[in-house]
Amino acid sequence: YGYGPDWGGLAKFIRSRDGDSCIVCHTTQPGSGRQRMDVHHIIPLSTGLGYEALNEPFNLVALCTSCHRRADLGYFTGEIGAYINIWGARLFGAEEVV
Repeated sequence: YGYGPDWGGLAKFIRSRDGDSCIVCHTTQPGSGRQRMDVHHIIPLSTGLGYEALNEPFNLVALCTSCHRRADLGYFTGEIGAYINIWGARLFGAEEVV
C-alpha cells in the first residue's frame, strides 16, 4: 500500500506528538537494543480509502513493533479507542468526542 509522498515527515510528527513512545505499552523511542517505533493506521490502508483520507493525524498513532503487530491482529481496540477519544477532545476543545 502507498503511504503517500511525505510519509516520513508525517510519521516523524506522529511519533513526536505521541511523546516518542508507544501509546499502549509506553515503550519509549528506541535506543540501542530497543524496539523500533512504528506509526499505525487505526483505519487501515487496506480498506482502500487511500492515503489522502487515512493519513490524517487523528487516524495515526505511535506503536512499538510488538504492539503494532498485535494491533494489526485486532488487539488493543479499547486502548486505541480511548486514545482517539482523548486526542480528538484535545483537537476540538471538547471533554469527549462521540
